Amino acid sequence: MKLRKLVLREARLLRHSFPMWFTSRRPRVATLTLCAAFLLSSAGDATTLVHMSLAQLAQAATVIVRGKVTSQVTRWNAQHTRIFTFTTVSVEETLKGHPSSTVVIQQPGGTIGHFHVLVPGTVHFRPTGQYVLFLEPGPKGRYLPVGMAQGAYRVFSGKTGVARLGLPFGTLPLGEKSQQIGPTPTLGEFDAAITRVLSQPISIPPGTMIPVVIDRTSFRGVGRFGIEGHTLLDLFPSHGVVIPAGSRIEGLAQRVGQQWQIFWNEVTIRGESVRIQATSEQPANTQLLGRSMIAQVR
Repeated sequence: MKLRKLVLREARLLRHSFPMWFTSRRPRVATLTLCAAFLLSSAGDATTLVHMSLAQLAQAATVIVRGKVTSQVTRWNAQHTRIFTFTTVSVEETLKGHPSSTVVIQQPGGTIGHFHVLVPGTVHFRPTGQYVLFLEPGPKGRYLPVGMAQGAYRVFSGKTGVARLGLPFGTLPLGEKSQQIGPTPTLGEFDAAITRVLSQPISIPPGTMIPVVIDRTSFRGVGRFGIEGHTLLDLFPSHGVVIPAGSRIEGLAQRVGQQWQIFWNEVTIRGESVRIQATSEQPANTQLLGRSMIAQVR
C-alpha cells in the first residue's frame, strides 16, 4: 500500500518536477504513461509529452554537452516522500552554454531498498555510457534533460567503428521544414545539425498568444512605463520554436484614454534575445505591476 501511494504521488507531481514539455494538445505528441498502467488507469493521470524538433531542443537547452557517465546515486527527498536519481556526467565537449567540467542530472524515480518508482519517459543512463545531452536548469545547480528522454542521445560505435547516436523516436525533425536526421546519424552529422539549428534566427509566428505577468515597471514620462515580465506557460508556436515558461519579456506601456496600450518588443529564450511585435490592453485604472495578460504577436 505504501508503494502504491508513492507511485501515485510520483505520477501526480511529475508535471511539477518537470514543468516543461507536458501538454493536452494532440498534434505532434508522443503519448507516455507516467507510471504503472494499472495504477494510473484508476487515477486517470495519463499525459502527453510534446515530440520536439532538434531546433526546439537546442533553443530550450541552457547547455548542450557530450559527456560520459561517471556515477549515479538515488536518494529520498528531505520529506522522505519522493525518490530522485542523480547522474554525474563528465563533460568532454560543449556545444552550447558554459557548464563546469561535470554536470549532475536530476530525474524522478529510482530504486531504494524495496521501493522502486519507474517513470517512463526518463533517461535510463548506462554506466560509463557516452551521451549528447540537452539540459535545462534544475534545482540546486543540477540539470534536467530537455523533454525528458528526448534530451539524451547515447553515443555508440557502429560496425565500422564510427561513433553514432541512437534516436529515441527513430528520426528527429530539424525544425520548420520537413528535413530530418536519423535513425543512427554519426556523431559528426549530429554535431553539425546542432550547430546549424543554433545559427538560425528564432522567429515567433504572428498570432502566437503568450501568457505573461508583469514583474517590474519603470517610469518613462507622463503616461508611459517601461515594463518587464515573464512568460507563464511553455509554448510551442511552431515546429521550430519553443518559448519556455519563465522567459523574460520586455516592452512599453502607454496610457491612451481609458486604456493601457502595451507594446512588447523582446522575449529572451535561454539567453537569446528575440525581437517581437506583440500587444496587450489593460484598463487604465488597474495597476500594471503583477498584472497577468496575453501578449498577442502581430
